Amino acid sequence: MKNSKFLSLITAILLTASACAPVYIPTMHNVPVLKEKGEIQGQVWAGTSGFDLQASYMNSDRTAIMGAASVSSGGNDNKHVYLEGGYGILNTSKSNLTLSAFGGLAAGAAQGKGSFTINGTPYTTIGSSFILKPFVQGNVGFQSKYFNIGLSSRFAWVQFLALSVNGEKQDPPSYFFVEPVVYMSLGAERLKVNANLGVSYPMNSISIDYFPLMFGIGIQYTFRDRD
Repeated sequence: MKNSKFLSLITAILLTASACAPVYIPTMHNVPVLKEKGEIQGQVWAGTSGFDLQASYMNSDRTAIMGAASVSSGGNDNKHVYLEGGYGILNTSKSNLTLSAFGGLAAGAAQGKGSFTINGTPYTTIGSSFILKPFVQGNVGFQSKYFNIGLSSRFAWVQFLALSVNGEKQDPPSYFFVEPVVYMSLGAERLKVNANLGVSYPMNSISIDYFPLMFGIGIQYTFRDRD
């Protein structure tokens, strides 16, 4: 009898602890490495956030527009579709220095799944939500024809909307995340292979499960208008 009560208590604790599945997974940072008006940078990524497609366009001598889409079909027990866009300024006064700052907004839907087993009995928790994510992003690095390296830091307010766990509606929380990333590119002048490595962590107490790491491998191509 005591063992039965103890097992029931442990089951209740584990069910409560697992009530949140990895609903939030950070996406790859879009870091425009542009120097001239009219340049377009396109990138394709595969990594912890699934598949990311990114583009940026330098629309003036000091400003650029960027956009991205991220899709995951179940990696890290997470499914999501995100779209994001941003606008920012770039410092192009020094040929080998990359300095830029962007503000933007990401929006999408995500579903996380958590599974565990107690005494041979499987349990599954599914959380889902719509997500809004306004952010600011700063980038600093070294740029050359064949090699780029730098640091990108994103400060994001992640707002969960219509959150539900196992079909039951929850109060929609919001959290402030800090997401620093080291990026690297290597290759030819226009075509390069990219790698990103970073972390994502909340600055306030959190009750939503999330994936704390960012890693991706990608390909980058830069289109130039040389009239």
